[in-house]
Amino acid sequence: MNILLNAGYAFIATMSFCILFQCPKKAIVSAGFCGMLAWTVYTLVFIPFESVIVATFAGAFATGLASQIIARMPITITLMPGIIPLVPGAGMYFTMLYLLQGNYEQAIYKGTETMLIALAIANAVIITATIYKIILSIKIIKK
Repeated sequence: MNILLNAGYAFIATMSFCILFQCPKKAIVSAGFCGMLAWTVYTLVFIPFESVIVATFAGAFATGLASQIIARMPITITLMPGIIPLVPGAGMYFTMLYLLQGNYEQAIYKGTETMLIALAIANAVIITATIYKIILSIKIIKK
């Protein structure tokens, strides 16, 4: 697996998402960088841990921090497209497919995994926003 090639694909896919949903032009490259970072961190964490959930949390956490740091506009403009490479769309698809096929054991497994991935993304976004606000309040207090 070529990590650099996959990072480039994530960059292009995230920028394409931004263009499709008419994000501000000045945010497209920043959001693409966040998407590339998310997928790169996901890949690098997945290799040693072999856990989709841990890797997704790490990728979303890195994207949340990067979005907080590079955003000079509302944070959601770079954060939401940045987590697009991590969204478990295939998991949702396979959950429904297994349900329709009557394979309930696989549907429960895949549905639970998909829900945990979505929770990992949400928790990473919340934690990074909280950490960033705490750091900002500490900086304000020190002044």
